[in-house]
Amino acid sequence: MKRFKVQQACLAFMIFILSVFLITGCGSNGQTGHWSPARHLMSIRVTPVTASVPVTGSQQFEANAIYSDGSSIDVTASSAWSSDTPANASVGAATGLATGLVSGTSSVITATFEGNSGSSSTLTVNGATSVSFKVTPATASIPVTGIQQYTAIETFSDGSTFDRTVTSTWASSNAHATIGLHTGLATGVTSGTVVITATFAASPHSPATANLIVNAATSVSFVVSPATASVPVSGTQQYEAIETFSDGTTFNRTAASIWGTGTPAVATIDNLSGSPTKGRATGVATGTSTITATFGAQIATPATLTVTAAKSVSFKVTPLTASTPVGGTQQFAAIEEFSDGTFQDRTTTSAWSTSGTSSADASVGLNTGLATGVTVTPGVPVVINATFTPVVGPVLVATANLTVTAATLVSFEVIPATASVLVGGNKQYQAIETFSDGTTSDRTLDATWGTGTPLIASIGSHGLALGLFIGTSTITANIGAEIAEPAILTVSAALGPVNLGLAAPFAIVATAGVTNTPLMPLTVISGDAVLDPTSTCNAVSVLAAGTFGLCEGSPPDITGYMVISALYDPGSNMATIKADLLATFLSITPPAGPPAAGSLGGATNLPAGTTLGAPTATALVLGDNYFTPGVYQSLTSIMITGDLTLDALGDSGAIFVFQSSSTLGMAAATNANLRSRILLVGGAVASNVWWQVSTSATLGAYSEFQGNILAAASITMQTGATSCGRLLAGAYTAGAFVFDSNVVSVPGQPFVPPVGPIPAYSPTCD
Repeated sequence: MKRFKVQQACLAFMIFILSVFLITGCGSNGQTGHWSPARHLMSIRVTPVTASVPVTGSQQFEANAIYSDGSSIDVTASSAWSSDTPANASVGAATGLATGLVSGTSSVITATFEGNSGSSSTLTVNGATSVSFKVTPATASIPVTGIQQYTAIETFSDGSTFDRTVTSTWASSNAHATIGLHTGLATGVTSGTVVITATFAASPHSPATANLIVNAATSVSFVVSPATASVPVSGTQQYEAIETFSDGTTFNRTAASIWGTGTPAVATIDNLSGSPTKGRATGVATGTSTITATFGAQIATPATLTVTAAKSVSFKVTPLTASTPVGGTQQFAAIEEFSDGTFQDRTTTSAWSTSGTSSADASVGLNTGLATGVTVTPGVPVVINATFTPVVGPVLVATANLTVTAATLVSFEVIPATASVLVGGNKQYQAIETFSDGTTSDRTLDATWGTGTPLIASIGSHGLALGLFIGTSTITANIGAEIAEPAILTVSAALGPVNLGLAAPFAIVATAGVTNTPLMPLTVISGDAVLDPTSTCNAVSVLAAGTFGLCEGSPPDITGYMVISALYDPGSNMATIKADLLATFLSITPPAGPPAAGSLGGATNLPAGTTLGAPTATALVLGDNYFTPGVYQSLTSIMITGDLTLDALGDSGAIFVFQSSSTLGMAAATNANLRSRILLVGGAVASNVWWQVSTSATLGAYSEFQGNILAAASITMQTGATSCGRLLAGAYTAGAFVFDSNVVSVPGQPFVPPVGPIPAYSPTCD
């Protein structure tokens, strides 16, 4: 009996042990029959470990779940986020996006996933202050139905920048264009000029504005691109819907179009609103299908997609082996090859993970393939896995090995070390780490970016710098306490040839009236002129071609007070000419930057980019000064007395731009021997000299002017003044001309003297 009880006890123990093994085996990642421990969630890792932002600044935190088998998964979007002091720094409960609220404080940011929590060390809210809030681009031109994406950027005193586009409230000044309330995406409705405004309540520099011109260009084509393509079954092809306009501009209508396929059984296409892969076709079965796109009432010229019978022959992760130091990164790609020799990139459509005994030594983006070294297990690589599930056929799995080394950081630098951009231009920077084993790691997306002089250049969170004003600024990057060797960015306002559009052929353009006084001697315009048909010429209404009364003229005929080579009737084109004048005026206007105190005084040589005058000055006087090519800005009016010399230094294509925020004037003289002059030397030509005037221009008696005047309002030439260059009035508002016995010549065109008395002096005009 005793022995029987012992046998019963032994049997019960054996059943218990067997059940433990069976239960454990059934829990091994769902793979029954394998005797391995269950996969358990071990911890949550939150990155970055430390961060610092100004008040209203934001920081995106990420959460990764670490499992007992060493694998990790990005759980940022599925975690519950919290701040231990939400009054100091808040965090999106489902996003991990934290915002600084109170200066000089710190908060602990926590992510909770499946009952496990992980915390950052600190989010510090620093004392940096806002220095600017700007909308970019400052000027833009689109046709009706065209679109323009605006961005609102706030810059702080520590060089950090924050994109306020989606948190700003956007508005359009009139019905010529609409703009998304919180998107900054403008759409042209009717031709005209619009002021775009972004308001971000937390910025002391808000609101900010930009200019948008909706032009009269018309649509000339709308096509699906590429026109022909072929993919295997399960292969993909990204299509675009492109509309082209008569002014040469193109617009990508991919996201806004409705997509379809002629034969869905052969190929499907992503038509989901907001999808990053909208317009991507996928082969389902062999055959052909048309790919269609519709934008509003417009139907694009379709494309043809052929789905071939090619078979999958391999699925690989590249590179097959790689190494990276702790903190370094390695981009992996998943590539499928087919029997017809074609390849399909499956990187973003594969699920990525790490495995192996050292799997915790690296993390990898779930749908990116970007691996990051975390810790070192000597001699044991991390297994990088890519899993792709095709439309038809079996699941594809491929692996690679990543060795995380103990290499030390040798250098961390911003590249390129030196660069230059124009005002309004941009430059992409990279933050590159170099390690003792010769490897490099691109930390551009991980770094916190800044500029030493935010008023000259701003920089986004991904290292894209924007030139704001003439000057130089350092470009900085840091990852926590690791500070990169900075770079130098030079912002220049040097311009290429200015495009006047439909206003280009004319010697003078007036958007209001033209008056010549007295009767004699004559004023001679050696070139064509265009007037607004609703304006007047010496108080005689301009009615139609050939009825311009006292202003009519064609050499050698003289019919009145003025001689003009030809007086052009613009008809319906006047609206476009006005729009082109405004577009030109805006295109050569760098945004205002920090004022420079003082004035030119007796300076004889100024470098390009010099800011002329101070905002409190009543007038900036240029007397016997010397300039080399470049852009010069006056924060007040400009008055030219004596001889102003412009030296092209041997470059006949050199551009000079002078900008007055008020008026432009040349001093009057009692006779031609005492006149104020602009002298061109060193190959300088009048056609490449631009005088941009924010109000009106007056050329004093007997002055000799060289260059093109682009005035927001009127232009006046006093007795005997001459000009070599186009005179364009009314870029912003009604612009009239007042002449008094003058000569106006067009650079590059022969001077044609009229019959009869003319002013005593005719300038040489290139």
